[in-house]
Amino acid sequence: MKRFISMLLALTMVFSIASISFATDMVTSAPILISPKPVAIAERGISVILNGEYVDFTDELGNVVEPQLINDRTMVPMRKIFEVFGADVQWDGATETVTAVTEEKTLKLQINNPVAKVISLPSGEETEIVLDSVPVVVEGRTLVPVRFIAESLELKVGWDGDTSTVVIIDPLKIFEIVKEKAPTFYEYLTNEYIVPEAMTADADMILNIKYTNGDNKALNTNAKFVIDAMVKGAANLYEMNMDCKVTGKGLMYEEIKSADMTNISLDMVLDTNDMIGYIRSSLLEEDIGNKWLMVAEAAEEFEDVIANPQEYTMDDVVDMFFDSITMTEDTYDALVAGVELFCRFASDEFFTVSGRTTKTYTYEITLDELNSLLQELGMNADLKDYAKSGKIKFSSKYAKGINTASAFEIAATIYNGKEEIALSFTGDSTLNTTKAVNIKLPAKNDVVEY
Repeated sequence: MKRFISMLLALTMVFSIASISFATDMVTSAPILISPKPVAIAERGISVILNGEYVDFTDELGNVVEPQLINDRTMVPMRKIFEVFGADVQWDGATETVTAVTEEKTLKLQINNPVAKVISLPSGEETEIVLDSVPVVVEGRTLVPVRFIAESLELKVGWDGDTSTVVIIDPLKIFEIVKEKAPTFYEYLTNEYIVPEAMTADADMILNIKYTNGDNKALNTNAKFVIDAMVKGAANLYEMNMDCKVTGKGLMYEEIKSADMTNISLDMVLDTNDMIGYIRSSLLEEDIGNKWLMVAEAAEEFEDVIANPQEYTMDDVVDMFFDSITMTEDTYDALVAGVELFCRFASDEFFTVSGRTTKTYTYEITLDELNSLLQELGMNADLKDYAKSGKIKFSSKYAKGINTASAFEIAATIYNGKEEIALSFTGDSTLNTTKAVNIKLPAKNDVVEY
């Protein structure tokens, strides 16, 4: 789960920088009968682009065999596309079967057969897949469905309708950039982390907000939020108990006090089997007293993540990302630019690791370092025009693959003329594994449905 959250944050930054919109291109799974003659789009042509480079479909004799559209599916020359993807290809004329072999997969396709086979190596596990466009022979050339080939080799495929281009991206190429330019961050993301079957965690957080006005001291105000939380987890149940106390003086504190929010309690219980949550809080006492509020609806896209965090892998995160974008001719270059920029901020200059058996990953960057980095990247922004100081730091400690402790610190002093706001937010948590955690669902008589 930690790895998922970290990768999601990284990809979200890349997504923002690349400015890529949501995808609409979908593939049907039902087999489709094809006509004996393909419909070529000569007037506009079909291109295939792999990792930002256009694929040249010139064969060994110097003839160009263009991709063709058959029943709305792009078909490409068999031998050329497999060579581009780094696969060794064999042709059995007696059975009209194509066999392509890579280090991790073997693909078998047969002319006019809607069922293809994908064999994982070295396990030998075999999967049969129904094609929506079968391999065909046209004018002596074998054409295969490019989307099936690419996706079977775990590449990402999109369609740029504006330019009639099949866009293919190998996610491993993106990860190679991270591995090269931010190796410690890459290690942090790709380590195999363990989610304990039962655990308890203590967390403490303190938020300080201070506002000063050099022209009118009567407006000076501050507030301090102290949060204590306890989290327990066992099997499909999770429980959190949290208290927040606020102290301070001045206008901000008085507003909080008048809203009766200087002492807040919040208890939560989540049943991930039925995706039902229960909430009890001092903020709800006026409406439902000390009863639990049951929330039975959960966003579908997060159900599997919450219910099975230990099964949610990096591949799932990558799939989520590519499913959410529309891939165009420029997508790969935009991703590379975004990842390279991100890696500059996540490089080993700021992201470090210590320890061998027990490892502690630490990220730390100050306002001065951030400002220098922006200048280095040619961004005409001087943070000193808005802030006097600033710092971001977090650390995570792992013992035998379990995140046993975490801490963070965010601080900044921002000013505008004689107005100044000082913010500091710190927190730490410790996790303990245990064989016995007792979590009970609220009794029905104590529950109010949302």
